[in-house]
Amino acid sequence: MGKEDETMATEPKFVDATDEVGGFNPKEGSGILRRPMLVDVDGDGFEDIIVWTTDKWTIRLFMNYGGEKFIDETEERGLGDDWGARKNVHHCAAFDFHNHGHFDLYIGHPDHGPSDTRLFLNDGTGHFTNSDFRFPRGSKGIGVVDVNGDGFLDLFDSGEEAREGGTLFINHNGESLVDETLERFNGLRPFGYQGPVFADFDNDGYPDIFTTGHYYSHCYLYRNDGRGHFIDVTEEYGLTFKEECDGANGAVFADLNNSGSLDLIVVNNGTVWIHENVDNGRSFPRRAVIHANDFEIDPHKWAGEAAMVADFDNDGYLDIWVAGTQYIYRNEGNFKFTKAWFVPIARTEPSRQACFGDINNDGKIDILYGSFYPGKLQFIRNEIPDEANWLQVNLIGPYGDAGGYGVRVSVFDAGHTGDMSHLKGMRESSSGYMYHVSPTRILHFGGLNADKKYDLLVRLPFRCGDFTVCDVQPGRRITIDCRKPGNPLIEY
Repeated sequence: MGKEDETMATEPKFVDATDEVGGFNPKEGSGILRRPMLVDVDGDGFEDIIVWTTDKWTIRLFMNYGGEKFIDETEERGLGDDWGARKNVHHCAAFDFHNHGHFDLYIGHPDHGPSDTRLFLNDGTGHFTNSDFRFPRGSKGIGVVDVNGDGFLDLFDSGEEAREGGTLFINHNGESLVDETLERFNGLRPFGYQGPVFADFDNDGYPDIFTTGHYYSHCYLYRNDGRGHFIDVTEEYGLTFKEECDGANGAVFADLNNSGSLDLIVVNNGTVWIHENVDNGRSFPRRAVIHANDFEIDPHKWAGEAAMVADFDNDGYLDIWVAGTQYIYRNEGNFKFTKAWFVPIARTEPSRQACFGDINNDGKIDILYGSFYPGKLQFIRNEIPDEANWLQVNLIGPYGDAGGYGVRVSVFDAGHTGDMSHLKGMRESSSGYMYHVSPTRILHFGGLNADKKYDLLVRLPFRCGDFTVCDVQPGRRITIDCRKPGNPLIEY
């Protein structure tokens, strides 16, 4: 599908607003701030910032106060360094372990044994307690979703080395996480290294797994059989490509052409490989290649290895920015991407570490970027002109789980639900993707008309049904509670 109406497309301008919000100043230490993640830990509607620091090699939590200032409250909220981790926090995953309606934190370390990867439980106010859970080995990437339909979120941990394989932890009623990898992968450990991603690539209602191997030059697609058991279908679905997977550090599934299916984006060393999802994932022909390596990036400098896919200009199509590069590529429709908007990041030594979301709740997608040097965290604010041509959706999952991972939302012109010619966009809620890239937990749609209303088709995973939220006015954020399909809209 191409762009039929350019009247709602506007040109964004990105500015470094770090100093305007007072910067990001840790209360303790002066290490490099990197690997940011956005998640609303206290439920106030503003996504807070978790960032890794080289000082004591642990994390800092900056609370977001109205998008105007960010205060380090790490120790006050129970995430200080007294829990024993002293080296190389590699990633942090936010998920609702107990289905209590708020985000807990899985903090992973790559190579320092079972004592260093931890699960911190949120009391609902953004204060955390170190749980008793311990994990058997190091961690370099994690994906979270309910893989077996029991209502509790499970974890796929890619491990610290691809040759050792990934680990699937099954969540048993929010009480324990059990390694059931061999039982669920036909006696084998699945290939995985960095940035695994869950997505329903074949539209059957079940979350599948795609993994990349970075220096090991392999990608694998594992299809969910509907019972939480996985089958390697890499060859069957034509994903044995070599160029894409040679050095690939992660992937993302997203609907780039508003067709209602998730296309595949793989990134390696500044190059973005884009494959269209055809016939519910039966094939993935290559449609475009973006050479975004405008820094002449040395792959050993760890830049150009991850991409952010978001509608930066609110025109209804998902654009692409490779973290550490200078320009966002605009989606023109029909898998055509053009270099469009300058991103004012620190250029001394670019990195792959960034996240995106509406940090100040103004309806525009901003960027948080953590450079290697000078080592500061940057707030890159999107200053697209104010228009009510967007809609944001916060999800409560069908079991009360914060974020509603695996739930799909499709926006249609009012009165035309299910008519693909009236589809304005589809998003599937995800815990994360790529490596050191974290998406917002809020689903964002652009390209809408402020004078019209829209219907939202909500599809629950594991074929648990769908429902429609009718006559929604754009220009606002709404919350949809999937436990209440008869009356799901709980706030504007």
